[in-house]
Amino acid sequence: MRVLSFCLLLLFSSNLQSQDGLNTNLEKLKFFGDVMVSALDADNRTIAGDQFYSSFKIYIDSKNLFEEDLSSFQTISVINTEDAKFKLISWQIEKTSFVFTYHAFVVFPDGSYAEFMDKGELSESIQYMDVDISEWYGALYYNIKKVSDTEYLIFGYNGYGQYDHVKVADYLVVDNNTVRLGAEVFEDREEEGLYMQRLLIKYSADASVNLNYNPGLDMIVLDHLTPRMGKLQGQGPTLIPDGTYEGFELVDGKWQYISKLYNHSYGENNAPRPKPVLDKKKNIFGQ
Repeated sequence: MRVLSFCLLLLFSSNLQSQDGLNTNLEKLKFFGDVMVSALDADNRTIAGDQFYSSFKIYIDSKNLFEEDLSSFQTISVINTEDAKFKLISWQIEKTSFVFTYHAFVVFPDGSYAEFMDKGELSESIQYMDVDISEWYGALYYNIKKVSDTEYLIFGYNGYGQYDHVKVADYLVVDNNTVRLGAEVFEDREEEGLYMQRLLIKYSADASVNLNYNPGLDMIVLDHLTPRMGKLQGQGPTLIPDGTYEGFELVDGKWQYISKLYNHSYGENNAPRPKPVLDKKKNIFGQ
């Protein structure tokens, strides 16, 4: 089966390469995008992921993707900003079991773009570090909120490992087609008055955790996590939601931490939140 799948990949690629035009490249993108996410064999996911990236670079260099309708791409995340200043495109590949690679691009109205380079270094220390897009931690982004003319609050997911997943809230600063990450605006949840560059939460791989902007409350809302012994074989201690919620409120340009939003529990996975993102079934976040 593994050999057959590999041969089919090569046959499809060879067949498409014998044809001309950007529409052919678009079909390649759709095919390899599906394989890189859904293939059971890690080698096939890796091959398809490499082919998808190569085809995407041809596509983004040949077309103005800001003007393109990318809604047919079901295996990548495409987010438009409310002020139409750029598109944020990202995707992930599980190349081997529980080892993920990430790609992301910011695409501007003139068709130019900035590419994020995944260095695969994700730890709690990045909350306090300057992180350039050339030394990115890697994330599949699922929401964006404009904060100012140049600052955007972005939310991302990282598969991280066998026992834990990670979600991150970060600042994307875009000024004259230049892009950088991070801003010391997130109050430390453990030390009042100390501010972090970004917010990172790590939680059990068998849990569903909310970290998102809530437009009704005009706040960042996240599940409060509590320690427990993991249920996965070999997992050890981990963190899961306890049914209560924390938040961050924007005050004078900084997100002030609120340790408890409500005096009662809404039940698991029922935090007040905007329209759910890709959570009606198993999705590209692996949930």
